[in-house]
Amino acid sequence: MKIHEWMSGLDKDRKLYELCLPGSHDAGVYRDLQHGVKPGSKAQCQYSGIYKQAMEGSRVFDIRCFLRTKGVIKKTKTVTMGHFFKEAKDGYLGDYGGTLIAALEDAAFFLSSRPTEFIIFRIGHTKCTGDVAAALKQFDKARPGVVYKGPASAQNLADVTVQNLRTHLLLVFDNQFNAQNFSANDGYFPYTKYPSIPNLGLAFCGKYSGGLGKSFAVGKENKGNWSPEGAVELANAACQEHKTHAGGHHLLWIYWQETGGNVRENTTARQGMHNRLGQFLSDIRMPSNKLPLPNVIGHDFVNNNTCREIAKMNPDLRNTNIG
Repeated sequence: MKIHEWMSGLDKDRKLYELCLPGSHDAGVYRDLQHGVKPGSKAQCQYSGIYKQAMEGSRVFDIRCFLRTKGVIKKTKTVTMGHFFKEAKDGYLGDYGGTLIAALEDAAFFLSSRPTEFIIFRIGHTKCTGDVAAALKQFDKARPGVVYKGPASAQNLADVTVQNLRTHLLLVFDNQFNAQNFSANDGYFPYTKYPSIPNLGLAFCGKYSGGLGKSFAVGKENKGNWSPEGAVELANAACQEHKTHAGGHHLLWIYWQETGGNVRENTTARQGMHNRLGQFLSDIRMPSNKLPLPNVIGHDFVNNNTCREIAKMNPDLRNTNIG
């Protein structure tokens, strides 16, 4: 089995909340010199665009959208992915990545010849919601049938099966997107934070930040995921907390990332997040730890090695050779 079709090994009746999915943090912030996309080292979080990330095995894409203005006399405004450290307005203290339309087209192209796979876009931290809606409707008109729209009745998306998701792009949006422009009938589903479990949409739990006492590696107080040690502690704390949650109808999102500085150097360093992943997954697999299976492990600079490790956490693939 090849990494770009790893979902072919999943039981078709598995529900979304039973899966472990490789995810891309700030998936839209990559370099594309051909199109003049050059995010700096403090913002760039991925090697390449959505299609190549999907080919490497990633299936969940964390996306933030902004309205990029180009031109002096004849101005154009385009919905563009990016990461900005001050999000009170579009495009302030950060960098742009690729356009939202490029990401959607990449997803459609990937899915068009891979009937066993599906992709999730989680879109948040976005101010230009009306422009996002217009771009999505343009895409849906040009590529009918790609966006997952589900049944007419209310549905907790965590209960959707692999069989029903295959070949589709599932779109979920945070509460900045209002009902005026976004409807489940058009394939625009809300996502919430646990303990809020929607009748229609998808809920996540997880820990992104928080005081965690002393870092076991350096003996100093850490600040959440501003250090690799803190990021690991946060991930473990999220797993421990998820064990206490009622029911299984929401997803545990693990933020496997170090914040701040040169993202690529931090991620790929000898003691960076990529090299710590194996031990974390081993701890999850150890029965005596009684840790829950993460549903999404979002990380920077996804590649076929990290995605393969995560994909093999699925019980259906544990003994499968993924090349």
